[in-house]
Amino acid sequence: MRNTGIKPDVIFKNFWRDNGHFASLFNTVVFGGKTVIQPETLKELDTDVSNFIKFGKYEESLTRTRDLVKKAAHGTDFVILGIENQRKIHYGMPLRVMIYDALSYLKECQEIAGEHKESGAKATAEEFLSGLHKGDRLHPIITIVLYYANVNHFFTLLGKMFFTPYGKEFFTSLSKQIFTS
Repeated sequence: MRNTGIKPDVIFKNFWRDNGHFASLFNTVVFGGKTVIQPETLKELDTDVSNFIKFGKYEESLTRTRDLVKKAAHGTDFVILGIENQRKIHYGMPLRVMIYDALSYLKECQEIAGEHKESGAKATAEEFLSGLHKGDRLHPIITIVLYYANVNHFFTLLGKMFFTPYGKEFFTSLSKQIFTS
């Protein structure tokens, strides 16, 4: 076969960029086949989730880019949906997804806190540290990792990453609960 210079990741991203394909995947995997996500409500978002972290004197810039992120509108609210494409097993993938999601939540928290500060809204003592007010809510983020390889035991990745005294049964049970509830 001739090398065409086309990268599989680009092909996968272009395929899932189609709102019909994207909605169908989430409706099948997350919602058990029920049509919850409508293709016409999807809007592609910036995949850059980089942010600046500061705790006391510690400061660090984290540069991260997701494969594909969309916003699904539900009336006046929305949910953030992401896809990560993988051709090879990545034993740290659960952590990588948690970092992506955490950086997205951090960005949203900073935006909300900035809006409160700009508007001059008064914060209670409980609201002061985070900048979030009692009625504020962060939007849910759901990420699906798609492995394009001969992977028979994806959920063992969770078991390899986390130690638990309950063994494999804990993660097998957890994965069944996640996808059957």
